[in-house]
Amino acid sequence: MILISSIIIGGECCFRIVCKNRKEGYVTMPESFRNVLVESKEFNSGQEYVFQSRGKVKPISKNVMGVRYRNLTKDINLSSDYTLYSWKHSGVVAAYRAGIDIKTIQNQCRHQSLEQTDIYLKSLGLNVNLAVNKMPEL
Repeated sequence: MILISSIIIGGECCFRIVCKNRKEGYVTMPESFRNVLVESKEFNSGQEYVFQSRGKVKPISKNVMGVRYRNLTKDINLSSDYTLYSWKHSGVVAAYRAGIDIKTIQNQCRHQSLEQTDIYLKSLGLNVNLAVNKMPEL
């Protein structure tokens, strides 16, 4: 995924992205994460690319974040079982458990259908409908 630009839509910070399937779209960045990015020296809000090559108006290479992540995990002795992509799964699990609706999760994951999101959630062991416990008693 390449983050291309950031915009504000309805008070939310959104990012135009190009995904691995080369489709473009928008995802909403949680404010807490946006604040971390704003403090980062590499965040270029309002520029053509959110993360761009140093001194150049072009996106960083698709491998840069992965290389940086692997170097960081080595520095802190984190198992290589935890990949950069693992954080997506962790975020989806946290969102689901916090009660975020499945349509929002679908949009953030850029899934084409709710069925695809349902399969993904089940692959993460999230096949339990939490709302069942909130149903009224008979």
